[in-house]
Amino acid sequence: EGRRFEERLKIVFETGRAVTAEVVLAIGGTLHYYEQILRPVLDQDGRVVMAVSTIHDITERKRTEHLIQQYAAEVSARNEDLEAFSRTVAHDLKSPLSNIIGFVEWLQSHLELPAAEQQEYIDIIARNAVKMDAIIDELLLLAQVRKEQVELLPIDTTRLISEAQARLA
Repeated sequence: EGRRFEERLKIVFETGRAVTAEVVLAIGGTLHYYEQILRPVLDQDGRVVMAVSTIHDITERKRTEHLIQQYAAEVSARNEDLEAFSRTVAHDLKSPLSNIIGFVEWLQSHLELPAAEQQEYIDIIARNAVKMDAIIDELLLLAQVRKEQVELLPIDTTRLISEAQARLA
């Protein structure tokens, strides 16, 4: 640190301008941060005859800046997660909605279908509407998870597989 101090002091004497620097010292195993300002003292002719050094402890400010940087990184990561979640939710809602729209349009253009076949497509539309409703209910539940206790229930994987097979069919 002594060499850097001499370099700063040389700049003050050569330029006649103040120089500011951060100094880090390990004291008792903890880093302490200081701001040093070297200011020139001029004689009547404007020549630098000496320099005055002031030092301010900025350790708390540096710790606060570090905490703010950590918080900003966490917020950024959460925003990225939220963006990915939003894309997933949009996709999950769009899929059954596209099915509903597609089947309704198809039915509207095929009014001559037998009632049994029409009912089959209406059932598909109803299942997709129920699926959308369930997704929305799950989203609302998820939004409240932080506010209250939520009862965890087992997942019926057999039902999920059956639903996936039915959609693929």
